Order: sequence, then C-alpha cells, then structure tokens
Amino acid sequence: MKALFIKCNGELTPDMLAGALVNMGVPEIYLQAEGKKAGLYTRPIIRNNPYAQIGATYFYQPPVMGEENLTMEGLKAEWMDLCEKGCQEFLMPGNKVMDALQAGLNETGDSLQDLHVAPENLISLYYILLGISYLEADAIFTCPLDITAGKTEQGKAVSAILKRKGATAGLPIPVEGISTFAAAILEGLSEEFQSMDGRFIVDATSYGTSQIENPAGENTVTLYLGYYTEKNNSIFNRRLQIFGR
Repeated sequence: MKALFIKCNGELTPDMLAGALVNMGVPEIYLQAEGKKAGLYTRPIIRNNPYAQIGATYFYQPPVMGEENLTMEGLKAEWMDLCEKGCQEFLMPGNKVMDALQAGLNETGDSLQDLHVAPENLISLYYILLGISYLEADAIFTCPLDITAGKTEQGKAVSAILKRKGATAGLPIPVEGISTFAAAILEGLSEEFQSMDGRFIVDATSYGTSQIENPAGENTVTLYLGYYTEKNNSIFNRRLQIFGR
C-alpha cells in the first residue's frame, strides 16, 4: 500500500502542504493545467530557494473574490461547484475536511470569519488533492503531535478540530501556528494519527515552508511517501479509499 505521512514541525497551513507536494515531485504545470479545467485561473506563487539549508518549496495561493460573510453552506456549495467543473472524485474527501471544520466550529461557536477561513483555502485544498492523486497515494497518515493549550480563538478551534492528534514525547507545538483549515485537512483526510515504524518503507521525503527566505524546522512541514509492507496488518483489512476508488 502506498501511503503519505505528514509531519507537522511547528507552523502549518494548507499552502505549506501544497508546497511539500510540489517538492515531492508534483509538476507545477500539472497543477496549473488541472486547475484550469476546474476554472482556476489565479496561479499560485511557487518558489524554491537553492541556497537554503532545507530544500523546501514555498507555495502561496493569492486571495480570491468570494462571499463577504462566508458560511459553511456557502463553503460546501463552492466546493461542489469546483469539483463538478474539475475532479468529481474530490467532492467526498473535501466534504470530510469541512465536516472536521464544522465539528470544531460547533464546539467553539466561532464563525468562519473569526477563524480566517476564506475561499482560497478551497483552492489550496484542491491543489493538495491533485498532488495526492498524482502521487497515487492510497492513504494519508499524520504523525502524532502534541500541541499547546489554545489561548486565542484560532488556537482553541484547532484544539477542537484535532480530536485524534495523538501524543509524542517531545515538546508541544504552539497551537496558534496551525491554521484552522490545515487542522481540518489533517483531521478530515488522515486515516490515522500514528508514528512511522518498521512496516513503513520511506521512498521519498519532501518539505513545504511558509518562509522561502529562511526555511527552518519550525516553519516547515515534512512529507514522507512510501509503502507499507506487512500485508497481514489490520491496516490492510480496511478499504482505504481517499477518493472513493
């Protein structure tokens, strides 16, 4: 089984995940061509810094016009429209992300505006799913992460969204560095929050960053693409279908 592991090192945004997928080898021209099919004409900014110690890719999706008072119903309607124009198989995983987001909102009582959720987050999610599809990953896993207690609205919402985050023996990550939509992506798309072990053979490693000038550990996300080799494990007894295939 081909799998993709996500390791949050500090900050995390949807654009950082998209950048890491480009860094993994997803062609920029492929994203542009597939995005056009879905009616996306605002090109993301994608950059690499050949002089940086960490060879991470910077990805930035510029803001787009949308509803001023965006609602969850409006967000789902925009996502459905995007998938109907482009890849219809992305509808289900995208809805899982928004269901995870909604669960957090229900717990905190915040609005999408309070948590800085915007239409361009959907575009970043679409590019992320394009990248996962291009890499032909069968399942997504997230490495367990400890997060600090949320003090801001966003931090409390991220804590509410990440219900399966697991735990590590390391220092906790500042929760305010994780965007609410990125948290929903982890919670909605991940099969499990679990550590990589001897069953998982890493084939490729990549990095996405929020700071192209000086990518460092805390402002990068790491992706590991590889294969599970133990076919008798319970993981293989489930139907892991990111896109419903």
